[in-house]
Amino acid sequence: MTTKLLEKESVKLRCPHCKKDIDSAWVCKIESFIGTRYAFMCNYCQKLLGISANKDYTLLKSYTQSQASA
Repeated sequence: MTTKLLEKESVKLRCPHCKKDIDSAWVCKIESFIGTRYAFMCNYCQKLLGISANKDYTLLKSYTQSQASA
């Protein structure tokens, strides 16, 4: 069984989809049989920024920067 909790968090990221600097993102806490995961979504375009086992968005920052340079 999967449980979800959606909340807004303060972040400092650049969305690779809409190219906007965002200061808040939607974070969905997902608990399942593989453990807790956090899905980060852009506040403007609602596209997925990334999924992490940690709620620390700074790990996503390095991911989105590496994707933008590719």
